[in-house]
Amino acid sequence: MPQGIALIVGLARVDPAAYGGKTMSSGCWGAEEDVDRMVNLVSLRGFLTLSLKTAEATAEAVRNRLKHAARMARRGDLVFFYFAGHGQQRPDRNGDEDDGFDELILAYDRPIDDDELDEAWREFPEGVRILVVSDSCHSGTNFKFPGGWKRGPIRPPSAPRPFLPPMKASLIHIGASRDQELAAADRGGGAFTISLCRVMAHDISDGYRGLVAEISSQLPNQHPRLNLYGPGAEEFARQKPFWIGEPCGPSPGLPRKGR
Repeated sequence: MPQGIALIVGLARVDPAAYGGKTMSSGCWGAEEDVDRMVNLVSLRGFLTLSLKTAEATAEAVRNRLKHAARMARRGDLVFFYFAGHGQQRPDRNGDEDDGFDELILAYDRPIDDDELDEAWREFPEGVRILVVSDSCHSGTNFKFPGGWKRGPIRPPSAPRPFLPPMKASLIHIGASRDQELAAADRGGGAFTISLCRVMAHDISDGYRGLVAEISSQLPNQHPRLNLYGPGAEEFARQKPFWIGEPCGPSPGLPRKGR
């Protein structure tokens, strides 16, 4: 029987010793409340859930939990990774970004860049579905995407891209904002996460595309982005959002529409 595995991460601040004396608390006051919201959302849908809040959410803890999820996951399973906190950009370090920037999520003790996350997704076995949701600034491609929004120096055509093993799982990534945008938040939590939970309170048309479209309609000042990655991602995107699956029978996928 398919299982749902969720890792829910949110940081209201970071370790100032690791970030030049800054706690980065501004804008992330409600990140732990966002964790509680998402834990409630997925627990009601049958997910096995682990949450990491603030000081628990070190880079090593996040990476180790993702590695553990990759070992646990089997064909048909749905793995959900959620992050609420600060996101940043920095100059690309290995020549694999067309826009010249890596996207980061800020763990408690250091940033985790999109290259590290990309490596994590490639450890999941064939037939696993991975849903990544990042309510952070500059999150449009922070799962990793070779060829993002053009900004800043462009990668020279001669710069070689690093070799990566093929992606076996299918992945849907939903970022709260484009790579060049900020994500709105206040002391009640992230605007994107609050909207997501509001939208999930009723039936969604058009699968994950419908989910993102409805969230976007409530956020006029930012532009959530949907990315599909890996084999089977198109079929995954047509399924009912956060649907784990059934031991037999067809998926409650939605009618196909031309695009």
